[in-house]
Amino acid sequence: MPSLEPITQDNFVLNGLAGHWPPQTHSYDFVVSQIEGATDGLNRPMLVVEDMHPGPTVQANLGDRIVVNVTDMLQNRTAIHRRCLFKDQTTF
Repeated sequence: MPSLEPITQDNFVLNGLAGHWPPQTHSYDFVVSQIEGATDGLNRPMLVVEDMHPGPTVQANLGDRIVVNVTDMLQNRTAIHRRCLFKDQTTF
C-alpha cells in the first residue's frame, strides 16, 4: 500500500473573487484509494483522494461549473461528499 504524500501550501489558496472573470468550467479527475497514513501518529489504512488527506481543494468562483470525474480504486462502493456548494436547480 502506498504511503501518505505531504500536501503543498498551494492546495489551500483561493483563486480570485466572485464576478472578477466570466463563468468557467473547472474539470477535476480524482482517484479514490486506500493508503497507509499516520495523521494522528498511529499508522493505519486511510481512504484518500489523490493520495492526499485532506483531499485536494476544488477552486471555483460564483457562477462557475464544476465537473468531477471519480475513479474508485477501493473494494467497496464509494461516494464523494461535497460541502459548501449551492446546489441550485438540482435534486442532489
